[in-house]
Formats: sequence, C-alpha cells, structure tokens
Amino acid sequence: MTLATGKKLLINGTGTGGLLDQTDGTAAIPEVLIGEAADNVGTYQLGGSGELDVEQVDVGKSGTGSFVQSGGSCAVSGNMFIGRNSGSCGTCSLSGGTMTVDGAMRVGYVGDGTTTIGATANIEVGELALGTAAGTGTLDMANGASIDIVDALQFGENARFSVTTGAEVRLTGAGSTVDFTA
Repeated sequence: MTLATGKKLLINGTGTGGLLDQTDGTAAIPEVLIGEAADNVGTYQLGGSGELDVEQVDVGKSGTGSFVQSGGSCAVSGNMFIGRNSGSCGTCSLSGGTMTVDGAMRVGYVGDGTTTIGATANIEVGELALGTAAGTGTLDMANGASIDIVDALQFGENARFSVTTGAEVRLTGAGSTVDFTA
C-alpha cells in the first residue's frame, strides 16, 4: 500500500466503527482523524513493515478512536492528541515497532486518553503531557518498554502514570523538565 495525499484521512463509522489496517507500504498524510465527531468510532492498525508519516494525529478527536501499533513505524512531525475534546475517548496501544512524535503527545487533553506501551515498543516524543487540560490521561508501560522525552514531561491533575520494573523513561534533552500540576 502506498498512500500519499494532501488531504485529511478520516477513520469514522457508527456501531463497530471504521477500520484501516496497514501492514506494509507507506502512508504519507498531513492529518489523521480517528473518531472525529461525537458519534464516530474508528481504529487505525499499523503493523508488519507499514510506515505512517503524518503531520498531526487525533485519536478520539470528539468521538472514540483507537491507534493500535504492533510493528512498523509511525512518524508524527507535529502533535498527537489521544482524547482531544470533551466527551471523547482515545486509546493508543503499542506492542511493537517505533513511534516518533516531534511535537507533543497529549494523552487525555480535554477528553479521556490512554496510552499503553508494550514490552518491545519504543516511543520518542518532544513533549509528553498527561491529563494537563480538563481530560484524564493514563500512560502504562510494560517491562521492556521505553520512552524518550526530549523537552518536557507534564503531569496534570488527572494524570496516571504506571511504569513496570524494567521499563525505561528517559529525559534526553539538555533542558528537559518535569512538571507536576495538582
């Protein structure tokens, strides 16, 4: 599969929702919206040797969205929102492969967001923010999982952060900060 477009990619549906399953090839897209409207449900599955190159990702923008990565690579040049707007629910689950978010990964921005990093997965982000606006943000990391944070790690009032023994959280930037907001 090769998909290159200057348009948004919407993964929406009602009931069981819309599904995009990418196991090979490259998708180069400015914006991916999964569960865009309040009544929408969508899932993006990335695995095998698939590559996703995108400027911005919304997982559960106003509806319910899931991003499931079991392999391949995901490169986000801007921001990734997981549970962006009020009433939304976003889930990001990585069990393999690599993910790079040059901007911020905002988990539970105003909605509810959960990110789970499995034993062989690695994420590198410019900034990681959990529950920093009105949302609830959860990050769970399994033994062997890793996350590299270049600029800042922010915990909001509704943040939950669970790291299993053997998982690694690394602040890699020269001026990296950790902010706990109660």
